[in-house]
Amino acid sequence: MYVCKHVFMYVCLYVRKPKSYFSFFPDKQVRDRFQNDPFKKACGGVPAEIVFIIDSSRSIYPPYFKEQIKFVGNFVKIFTIGPNAVQVGVVTYGDIIIPQNTFLWNKYQDEVSLVNAISNIGFDYNNGGTTQTAMGIRYAREEMFSKSKRRGIQKIAILITDGVSTDPPEAVQEAEALRKLGVMLIGVGVGDSASKPELVLLTGDSSRVFMVSGYDLLDTVKQKLELKACLPPTTTPPPTTPPPKEQPCEKDIDVNFVFDSGMLGDQGTANVVKFIESSISGKDLSRSNIRFGTVAGPCNKVYGFALNRYRTKEDIMRHFDQLHQTSLAPLLTDTKDKSFSFQSGGRPGARKVAVIFLKGKLNDPSGVAARASALRNSGVEVFVVNMDNMNSRQTLETIASPGNILDGDRGTSMVLLSRQFSDRLCRL
Repeated sequence: MYVCKHVFMYVCLYVRKPKSYFSFFPDKQVRDRFQNDPFKKACGGVPAEIVFIIDSSRSIYPPYFKEQIKFVGNFVKIFTIGPNAVQVGVVTYGDIIIPQNTFLWNKYQDEVSLVNAISNIGFDYNNGGTTQTAMGIRYAREEMFSKSKRRGIQKIAILITDGVSTDPPEAVQEAEALRKLGVMLIGVGVGDSASKPELVLLTGDSSRVFMVSGYDLLDTVKQKLELKACLPPTTTPPPTTPPPKEQPCEKDIDVNFVFDSGMLGDQGTANVVKFIESSISGKDLSRSNIRFGTVAGPCNKVYGFALNRYRTKEDIMRHFDQLHQTSLAPLLTDTKDKSFSFQSGGRPGARKVAVIFLKGKLNDPSGVAARASALRNSGVEVFVVNMDNMNSRQTLETIASPGNILDGDRGTSMVLLSRQFSDRLCRL
């Protein structure tokens, strides 16, 4: 009688509230017995193909690598493994695809042999090297998912990494190609060096990104990954009538990049140029309907001073404060009054976008906020690329349109930031 009641309670709870069914059992002994029930498997044994793409680069301490292998082995145990159920493959990569630690999804057709194969994956000291994430994703696409014969089932790739890929644009390109096959790509970032912005670009959806502070905490995301893996496969809906509305980046767009090279310095200006070059070269923005301009401030110098000019250290410090202050307000006025005008190439009816690069502490935050507000009220969407941490979040929010702050103050590359910009611009 107890067993029947136990099963009935699980079925009702799973249907009504799947995200919290484990918390239903307050008694740990009962909960452990339930979770270890051999008849309970994730997704009800529904067929799926899952490929783990595992970072084996030299930045990973070997014992931590074993932690992630242990996590993968424990994770696959929650599924029914078999030729007509869930099949699991593994790709490990560093400088190269590491062949002895890689196997196809259909090689092991039962749980025992699969878990044993995963547990035998060891750290490769010779081929760790760089983080060739693009290579790992490409291998999963070309050698596994593209060759799958099973149709109408969920296909999932789970990327586990502790850092930024060696070639971010290539990794994003490979991830997009993988997702076009109908594969759900899930990203798990481990540690402080993992880049959540990059993982969001790779997965195409922030809800498919999970961040943990260390490899010993991977088990904390296991239940969330299970819920993601149990989502039904997505299908493309049939064409509708009337046809879908025009996409954001298919309309005319006028984009002005706003920066003061004198305040950015040589390296900062070089980073801005890299951002602009990457933006206009991307497939989303390299269209004839999108025009680009720049609003650049004068390149003022902070001159030296004679021996008898200053008498106190405070006066000297104020002199050099000019190096850390940005006079942004006049540029915003020029952007509003001139840069989108017909004389400057602006087009009636075009979407207006300003991308403001900010580095250094604002010397007039209230004045900048007022002029940014006037710019937005004139119909311009404002993005802010925050290149350091000299200004508060509240200050940045008074400048940018809601949700349009791009954070580059944590070492995020300008190429990645440019991809974030085009992604947000074209998916509003």
